[in-house]
Amino acid sequence: MSPTPELLEIVRTAMAGERPKLLPLHEPLLLRNEDRSLIDYHDTATTNQMRHELRAQNEAMAGADFGNVLPFPARLRRIFNGDFAHGGRFYAEGGAWQTLSKTERRALRIDGEPVVEIDYATFHPALAYAERGLPPPEAPYEVAGFSRDLVKVAFNILLNSSGRPGARHTIAWKPAMATHLLDVTPHRNELPSAFLRRVYQSDPSYPHRASRCAEELIEKLLARHAPIADLFFSGLGLRLQRLDSDIAEGVMRRMRRHGVVVFPIHDSFLAPASKADLIEEAMVAEAARHGMALSCSRSPFVSDDYA
Repeated sequence: MSPTPELLEIVRTAMAGERPKLLPLHEPLLLRNEDRSLIDYHDTATTNQMRHELRAQNEAMAGADFGNVLPFPARLRRIFNGDFAHGGRFYAEGGAWQTLSKTERRALRIDGEPVVEIDYATFHPALAYAERGLPPPEAPYEVAGFSRDLVKVAFNILLNSSGRPGARHTIAWKPAMATHLLDVTPHRNELPSAFLRRVYQSDPSYPHRASRCAEELIEKLLARHAPIADLFFSGLGLRLQRLDSDIAEGVMRRMRRHGVVVFPIHDSFLAPASKADLIEEAMVAEAARHGMALSCSRSPFVSDDYA
């Protein structure tokens, strides 16, 4: 393989300490099949409108300065799965701010200002219960004997999976399970696969114990969320992603009208900390437009001077 002239120019610019030029994005609206391969589609008024919104957001983000943490321009693509009723989440090219750790996000600056991250509290339980016309219970990710992080991972897997065995296996091999069972955490920048390989090498009995633990958690989640238990193992998650991505699109559009650029991480947003109140208002209003009364929470990235 050899680098293209465009890649060489980006590297040259970055090494010179300059801001790389934003190259044209051929197609920001993508559709994938079950194998995650891109497939063609015919444009409609809906896809044209979504593409228009994407380009407007990308143009707004292009001028943002993340400092030395993210020297490259920010840009989004929207990816659907199978058809335009499933998926649709916004993904940053190259991962960018979406793949940063909490610690790395604290170092971010947007146009010289500290960032705040605001997210919807217990977003997917709220969406799932809304399918049944019910309010979600308080603290839906609290299950006795399990960490909140693991319960949250498992809840979303149950919504996305099409069967119990597959869900059990997926939960068992999540890093959150290893952290829960063995009280270990990945090294900084360690890939999940490398972390789990290290766990297995240190404890060959881990797969069996993790599978039993996953099954126990599934049972408790089914009991904890009995009113929506029929939605688990139904593959509902991808349809809910279409809804949460539509809400995200609306939030970004509202903020652009205020002259503020936000950077989505699915159900949360990064933005200059001084705009936190305005962003939270937009998020609550957009959720209400879709018929849901949702609350928001803020990250502790910044001091009270910006909160």
